[in-house]
Amino acid sequence: MATENGEPPGGQVIAYCPQLDSLRAIAVLCVLLTHFASGVAYVGDVAVLSFFVLSGYLITRILLVSKGDEEASTWHLLGIFYLRRGLRIFPLYYLVLAGAWMLDLEGMRATIRWHLTYLTNIWYFEANSWTPWPTNHLWTLSVEEQFYLVWPLIVLFLPRKILPGIALAAMAGAVLFRAILSQTMDDGVSQVVLTPAHMDALGAGALLAMMEEAGWVTRRTMAGLSALSAVCAAWLIGSLLGWLSVPSDQMFRVGAPLAMVVILMTLVATLRAGVRGPVGVVLDHPVPRYIGKISYGIYLLHMFVLAFAIQYLARILPNEVLQPGAMRFVAFTLATFALASSSWHFFEGPVNQLKKHVTYRSGPRARALSPRPALVADEA
Repeated sequence: MATENGEPPGGQVIAYCPQLDSLRAIAVLCVLLTHFASGVAYVGDVAVLSFFVLSGYLITRILLVSKGDEEASTWHLLGIFYLRRGLRIFPLYYLVLAGAWMLDLEGMRATIRWHLTYLTNIWYFEANSWTPWPTNHLWTLSVEEQFYLVWPLIVLFLPRKILPGIALAAMAGAVLFRAILSQTMDDGVSQVVLTPAHMDALGAGALLAMMEEAGWVTRRTMAGLSALSAVCAAWLIGSLLGWLSVPSDQMFRVGAPLAMVVILMTLVATLRAGVRGPVGVVLDHPVPRYIGKISYGIYLLHMFVLAFAIQYLARILPNEVLQPGAMRFVAFTLATFALASSSWHFFEGPVNQLKKHVTYRSGPRARALSPRPALVADEA
């Protein structure tokens, strides 16, 4: 969930991409549909992958542009990156955790130390179940934070020419890691929550940023990506509908995320260039762009809103609103949107303005990367 815009060091401009905000809006709506309406787990899985691809792309793009500033030391750039990321992510995250702890929402007090240290995914890995359920969305934020901790060191300190190879190796490693887990562990939560299992999504986004920065995103490249995505889509659809035989369910679970990542990588590249026509009009509309802007708050808050209602308001709310389905989706989506919008205007936005004092350059010529908020993760 990360976006940055503005004029970075060296005068190179990072243009704001409104259609990426709209993609983030679609993804967060899919997450709400999964958790509030239920019965559509694949939709939520794809949404999470899209967040990872977006984060890998946007964060790597920021790092590569800041790396081009010869007037700033690498350690300075690294420190500024972490400070800016912290300003965007930490204030709301820890405020929400504090509220959930004080309200004593289910399982919060027993597991709070895992969430405070961004190790939620480790907790669910060890538990191998989605218990406690009110925090079962936080594992994705832990994955992204763990990625943010290590990836900047790689991008900023290693030569540019070897970075694409590292991204490809990370993608291959994720597939291998999932394959090993599928053979050594029982099916369940533990197979999907660790960071290495999602490095194909994060690495694909990073690779796209590297290709873009190197000028490799051409019509021929896009044609190749589109063709590969079509093959991946055909395989996924054929396998799910039983038209194609898959050697095993385990093999499908290992390969399907990579196939989806290729499709999402192509989609991000397409939206980065800009889609025209009726679809482009919808994606450029202020409403989905606004939802994308506040999507970090939506994602972070939505399960806690549901948990609060079930724990404290069950006696006064109609049963239809509390049970998975259309009514719960509408009611809790509207409630989450209202809370996330208030959070953005009265808390996140003002805090985010502090970034103008934390620039990638020092001195009177300092220019900051002007941030736009995002999901899973803004700059999350």
